Amino acid sequence: MLTDVQKERYARQLLEMSEEQQSSLLSKKVVQVGIGGLGSPLAYYLVAMGIGKLTIIEYDDISLSNLNRQIMYSTSEIGSFKGKISKDKLEALNSDVEIEVIEEKLTQKNYKKIIREADYLVDASDNAKTKFLVNDIGLDLNIPFTIAGVREMEGQIMSVVPHETACYRCVFGKVKPKGLVNNPPGPLGIYGFTAGVLGAMQAAEVIKGLLKMDGRLLNSMLMVDLLYMQFLNVKVSKNNNCIC
Repeated sequence: MLTDVQKERYARQLLEMSEEQQSSLLSKKVVQVGIGGLGSPLAYYLVAMGIGKLTIIEYDDISLSNLNRQIMYSTSEIGSFKGKISKDKLEALNSDVEIEVIEEKLTQKNYKKIIREADYLVDASDNAKTKFLVNDIGLDLNIPFTIAGVREMEGQIMSVVPHETACYRCVFGKVKPKGLVNNPPGPLGIYGFTAGVLGAMQAAEVIKGLLKMDGRLLNSMLMVDLLYMQFLNVKVSKNNNCIC
């Protein structure tokens, strides 16, 4: 049952969803890997929507070159730990949501300790290796997940229900994918708004997944081109030889 304060806080989305759905969101735990360009808008929208708990896995500090796209942070916070700054800001946004920060790099060795009892897993990292790892973790722990990648004015996003739908490896196999998430030596070019658009899309996929809504990017990958404002939904199938 929502309190009067919660009914007011979520009033605009309660015009589209039931109080039961909002109460359900307030009971859910999401684990987010990374809180940079994708992760900043993603976390803001998840917390604003009123999920129950957000666990952020992040071990990096804020640098000046982050600020064109990582809207969680400001110039005065350069050198500070991203996890602490984001926790403070997200708690100030919505006290309904429990914010947990894990100051570790996610690896094959520690993920079972770090990711516990999650309802949804979302990758907001900036490299292909971590995206494949998140894919494999979601499959192993049977947690639905969403993965997105960005560079320049392009992005891609897909969601997965473990062992039911095609996964990230079904699309890209065991090698690093060409194009959007195949990181060459050195940093990728990125327009800040590209990360903003794809991060917001990730938030939409997470909320739809938690509420079991239609229209999710299952067995499909949405390719986004913001230069020409073109969106291509590519259907993908499970690979019978894939780990999923």
